[in-house]
Amino acid sequence: MNEDYEYECRFAPEGELLSSRKKILRFEGLDTLADVYLNGSLLGETCNMHRIWEYEITDLLREKENILRVVFHSPLKFIAQAHKKYGNIGNEDTYEGFMHLRKAHYMFDWDWGVSHS
Repeated sequence: MNEDYEYECRFAPEGELLSSRKKILRFEGLDTLADVYLNGSLLGETCNMHRIWEYEITDLLREKENILRVVFHSPLKFIAQAHKKYGNIGNEDTYEGFMHLRKAHYMFDWDWGVSHS
């Protein structure tokens, strides 16, 4: 939660993906703050873990090898900056600023009875 992380994988399209006229990359669960790249091109920046993210990759997808890279940003750094900028009354049982981010609240310890104040 305190650090940024990077995920990278290499893949070659096969089957239906190769034969489809329109190619879509679909994420059904990215953990909130992420930058998504395919073959060095930024597809988008995510800011909500409670939704599906789809990107059309028809023009970016290569027949042989592709590099998918996802950079996940620290949610704690984000909420600390948001809290400093906007302030809030918050909840004393979790991290200040947690309500500025569309991330599952239980990931901020609120339902485990842990106090961070």
